[in-house]
Amino acid sequence: PRPGGRDRVHHASTEAHAWTRQVAQGHFNAVLDEAEHRGLDRTLSSGSLEELAALADAARYAGRSAVAKRVLLAERQRFPSTAPARDAAFFLGRIAEEGGGGAVEWYERYVSESPRGAYASQAFGRKMMLLYKQRGHSAAGPVATEYLSRYPNGPYAAAARKIGQESQSAPRP
Repeated sequence: PRPGGRDRVHHASTEAHAWTRQVAQGHFNAVLDEAEHRGLDRTLSSGSLEELAALADAARYAGRSAVAKRVLLAERQRFPSTAPARDAAFFLGRIAEEGGGGAVEWYERYVSESPRGAYASQAFGRKMMLLYKQRGHSAAGPVATEYLSRYPNGPYAAAARKIGQESQSAPRP
């Protein structure tokens, strides 16, 4: 077999499937250890989309937010038009929420890229709650109204109704 030939491609594919399987089995640190043994920078620059997705999940589940952020950003840069790269915006929002800033922008980006994506109602709801927490009902009110029109029975519907009621009952300047 020639270097870089079919055997090498098969090995990379097998490793990606192995990482996905290891994450599914809860072996997050094993995936992280393998990526670090290979070299994290090398993995980020040459790993397959499946490898990066598995590595990002492993890092998030293991509580390694800094690594997860690097992997998710690499995913978005290297594979921008893929569903996992669009989903990465949501997960970057979650990491930003924990780390103190930029979450609203990541959630907005996710919703604009994936308006019907798997995490759209969550991204919209989390954005609404962050705006409410940071700037009050006047900033969150329009988002609450739009949330209810899109997701009347969504997980944040009760909070959206409450924010909407606060916005309506607030004194107007």
